[in-house]
Amino acid sequence: MKVVTRHTIAPIAILILVSAAVNADILYLKSGDRITGEIKRIWDDEVMIEPEYSDEFAVDLPLVERIESDREFEIEMPDGTEVVGRSCA
Repeated sequence: MKVVTRHTIAPIAILILVSAAVNADILYLKSGDRITGEIKRIWDDEVMIEPEYSDEFAVDLPLVERIESDREFEIEMPDGTEVVGRSCA
């Protein structure tokens, strides 16, 4: 029987945290700040994001310089056309 010690748990925990951070979405704000978390939706000039340290909250879209995400989003254009797109860094 293999005994698990805190010395074997620490590297595993670090790998889990690193992989979670790699898959996170990032909002880059015009002020230079970054918010890392899961983007829940982009709607009515707001981006809803849920970081690990807080409940979901809204960020005004005009304050966002760019969005980084590996996921695809459904986007409705001003003329009503719907497209599926991925953000580019």
